[in-house]
Amino acid sequence: MKVLCLNLPYKQSIVRRYTCSYYAPNFLLPPLELTYIAACIRQQKDCQVFLWDAIALGLSIDYIQKSIGREDVDVIVSLLGLETFDDDVAMIQSIKNRHPGLKIICCGFWPTQYPREILEHVPEMDYLVLGEPERASAQLCAALQSKTDTSALPQTAQRIGRQVVVGATDRMMSIDRLPFPARDLIPTKPYFEFFSPRPFVTMLTSRGCASGCHFCIPTYGRRVCSRTQTNIFQEIDEVVEQGGVKMIRFMDDDFCYDRNRVASFCLEMREKPYRVAWSCLTRPDRLDEKMIKGMKAAGCSRVYLGIETFSPKLQERYNKVFDQERCIKNIYTLKEQGIEVSCFFLLSAWQTQDEFEKDVHLACALPIDYIVVSQLKVYPGTAMFERFSDDVCFCLFPYQHQLKDQRKEEQLLRWEKEFYRRFYARIGLIGRMGKRVCFYPKDLWQGTINFLRYMIQARDQSSRREMFTIK
Repeated sequence: MKVLCLNLPYKQSIVRRYTCSYYAPNFLLPPLELTYIAACIRQQKDCQVFLWDAIALGLSIDYIQKSIGREDVDVIVSLLGLETFDDDVAMIQSIKNRHPGLKIICCGFWPTQYPREILEHVPEMDYLVLGEPERASAQLCAALQSKTDTSALPQTAQRIGRQVVVGATDRMMSIDRLPFPARDLIPTKPYFEFFSPRPFVTMLTSRGCASGCHFCIPTYGRRVCSRTQTNIFQEIDEVVEQGGVKMIRFMDDDFCYDRNRVASFCLEMREKPYRVAWSCLTRPDRLDEKMIKGMKAAGCSRVYLGIETFSPKLQERYNKVFDQERCIKNIYTLKEQGIEVSCFFLLSAWQTQDEFEKDVHLACALPIDYIVVSQLKVYPGTAMFERFSDDVCFCLFPYQHQLKDQRKEEQLLRWEKEFYRRFYARIGLIGRMGKRVCFYPKDLWQGTINFLRYMIQARDQSSRREMFTIK
């Protein structure tokens, strides 16, 4: 049986993940979830697996339609994006209508959140995989290959007669059991992180996030499940020694959640015979001087900090309270150690002009290298949606997700552009980027073009356009 793991095409460069989907004009991440799924499926007997990343390869839907027929594909597995949901569904429908014999399996946050609604509205989808997709996708493909009953499979939604049957979901407590991602099925060259060495890969060392931020989509759950250090370094050894990788982006929701784990990781990384740069995401209050120095010695070149806002009132609302003085001290320490700092900021309908001004002022005053400014989307399944759903216009079919107050939507877009303009158009920041300009002139040129294009876009275009988003 031939199984195609397909990262669907889109009109712009985007990254689809379980927790979020975003535009990627200045970087491109591999479809990590699909590479894990592909690795699990090809462990099944008589399952031949392909992985096509239409975003990275620039594949059109017409090309994919023809290739599906040429390769005689039996099953397609795709991850549906969040803000690309309408387009992704339309793409699936187009493929199924042209190849009605195909079995189509979809996974992602929306299938997990609304399995019944999706299967009732989209007959072209045969199965939905809920929650963590790897094992369930592999079990489903094995059942399809052997033509055995699928009705009792866990983490699977399907139609049985006129009924939609939804299987029970469960967490994977030991992610060491997963095979390493099937990176051999995709090219290395298209993927990169801006102003960073190539070849580049992404990697996951833990799943889950204990922080419980009210705006955040839960990544399979709040309980954090970590890989063993032995398992992590087996994968690092493989990508560095066999793939020549020079940069790793750790995709954990909070890489530094356990300081002892970070210290142990950094110690072993320092003892390796090779040197590889790496980056990670964490909360601004997780770090301290000792940890930062250890991370630098172990090759850390960039840290992404989820600041969101410096407003105590908004921090309370988001359930993401941190010590502002400690955050600022950590930013200065990171820079003193030569680690780049990229910070995430959120703009919300509950933010005042003064709170906005404070965030912009501090972002420009602190030695931050990059910012990501996003308009807060209140998604179903989050604590903020439960509290503020009356302020949001949400519909899955047809997909609609915006504030009911259009004036607020327009204000957030103006703030977003103003934040980016005031941060990136500073002479001092441009001067600090001198070394990066020498090593990565193409990144600077492309980033500048995308920034200018973004700034002159019509004010009434309200879809998300993060300039440097890496979440």
